[in-house]
Amino acid sequence: MARRIIGDAIVNIQYSDRGDYRGTVSVPYGRGKKRKSWRFSDLHAPRMGFGPRIGYDSPRAYDEMAESAVGFGSYYTTHNRGDDVPDWAPSEELADAISDATAWAQDDRGKYEVRRPSRSRKTSHKGTK
Repeated sequence: MARRIIGDAIVNIQYSDRGDYRGTVSVPYGRGKKRKSWRFSDLHAPRMGFGPRIGYDSPRAYDEMAESAVGFGSYYTTHNRGDDVPDWAPSEELADAISDATAWAQDDRGKYEVRRPSRSRKTSHKGTK
């Protein structure tokens, strides 16, 4: 399990065989700003894969897949919701919260700033990649 931080969102992500990833995107939510999570699964690596130099279970792969998870989680917001919302999409309120929590960490081209937690902090998980 790897942890990534994008804006105010915390993404916990795990690689499972054949290029699939699963995990959670956790964001401040509601008046009290308690955290609420959206679970995702079957998040697939790019069609061309990451190649042998990067690998599927590598820090760079986790960075890219965390960015994808946030992108999918923040897509179906209140203002971008139609009749064809997939079952895996978060509620519109949670999608709004993911969008709000990560928008400030996005550059002009739509690329997110992905941060890795410091290993020296007591709260970091063992095995974080």
